[in-house]
Amino acid sequence: MSTTSLYRTRNKEETNVTILEHLPNEILLILFEYFNGIDLLQTFYDLNSHLNLLLYKQFQLYCFNFKSISKCTFDLICQQHLPFIANKVISLAFSDYRDTPKQMSLFFSYIPSLHRFTQLQSLTLSNIHSYDTVVQFLNECHYLYNLIHLTFYFYSFLTSSVDLQLIIDKIWSLPKLTYCHFDVRIERQPNFCLPTIISSSLKYLYLPHSKLQWNQVNRLFHYVPELKHLSILNEPSVVDNYILLPPPGLIKLNFYCPDKSIISKLDILLQNMSNLYYLHIRLKHSLINGYKWEQIIRIHLPKLKIFRLRMNKAFF
Repeated sequence: MSTTSLYRTRNKEETNVTILEHLPNEILLILFEYFNGIDLLQTFYDLNSHLNLLLYKQFQLYCFNFKSISKCTFDLICQQHLPFIANKVISLAFSDYRDTPKQMSLFFSYIPSLHRFTQLQSLTLSNIHSYDTVVQFLNECHYLYNLIHLTFYFYSFLTSSVDLQLIIDKIWSLPKLTYCHFDVRIERQPNFCLPTIISSSLKYLYLPHSKLQWNQVNRLFHYVPELKHLSILNEPSVVDNYILLPPPGLIKLNFYCPDKSIISKLDILLQNMSNLYYLHIRLKHSLINGYKWEQIIRIHLPKLKIFRLRMNKAFF
């Protein structure tokens, strides 16, 4: 690049910074909200002292998604920035995929505790293979007084011994947790167990690979009395004519059922679901005619507004 071109580039950058400097702080802070925390710091930090002051002292809504970022960038954010803005972070998302291996363990090597993340509202942990890391994060969650959104995506554990009851009960103990997406698959072990603690805050519960029989679902309802939305995978059961007894606030139900016999039980199963607003059912190798659905909806689901149905038919 020629000296003239370099001068023009620098001059343009300085002009852009000058324009930013003349914007009111309120506008800049609103602008910052549109950035992921990583992009925000890489774009604006160190342009000038005024922007640095806004980033470190006044901006309160940092969201960091560390999925697929380079280790160099991860190290920079964790070592240079997070210690100064931890109490201004509202969302953290980690992943232990192939392109970001052992990211969560590395995070704790830089920041041993979450106790300074007092405003954290959302935490996502994806593809963790270490049971110890899971327990470490959950132990630290008791510092997160404002945590309302927790997402787990664990596809396997490299240990033969996983205390699933411990994991579930620690989640249910979080005092303000409202939303929980729990997608766990453990080889040769159940993917879910019923909690032993009642959560008075949980309202949205997603268990996409947790196989539950209908009698277990009713027992689960006891531990989430404020539940509004449930998504589950139903496991065939020898129990016939089972009636769900949901909490009165349940308005959304999403379930997948591979059991062919469920067709003859649906009207009984749903007879106490009169407050449902949304129903999404996926059936495997089962067909049911429209008149039957109309009868179920008219009699048992008077408040239903959204109905989604997916059925697969086996031809051989």
